[in-house]
Amino acid sequence: RVLPQFQHATSLKMTVTVAGILPSTSHTYQTLIRPRRVGDGRIYFNEEAGQTWFEVLLPLYVDAPYLDLDFAGDIVANARELIQSQEIELHLQGPLTNLPDGRIKLDLRNSNRAPMTIDLGFPVGKIHLQIPPQGVRINLVGPPLKGLNQILGAR
Repeated sequence: RVLPQFQHATSLKMTVTVAGILPSTSHTYQTLIRPRRVGDGRIYFNEEAGQTWFEVLLPLYVDAPYLDLDFAGDIVANARELIQSQEIELHLQGPLTNLPDGRIKLDLRNSNRAPMTIDLGFPVGKIHLQIPPQGVRINLVGPPLKGLNQILGAR
């Protein structure tokens, strides 16, 4: 089981064509990625990589509370609300490494494309965004297991 919390993500630059003729550049600015539910994962030996591997299918929400849709102006009054709780699924996978101090390190990347559609309604239309394969990288390091008694104050 994977019990993720929210993660901050970087801004995405968007080039939008308004009314089919007017190009406009916009930004999502800081985005948030948060879990919809617990992900299902597994640990296995990856023959091709020659080491232990971890993979998980993680259902997520994407929020962009600072979304810049100035090009839409007053046409889309609730523009920022349009990319709240966008549902995506990421298939994350990568090596699982045991560090010398007993910690476990995961270096995960998504192997799938995660599309999102923002419907701005008439007359603006839809914006199609996607997280490309290898577009998300998560590096996790667990707490040390060796010397845990000293860390917890046991004698």
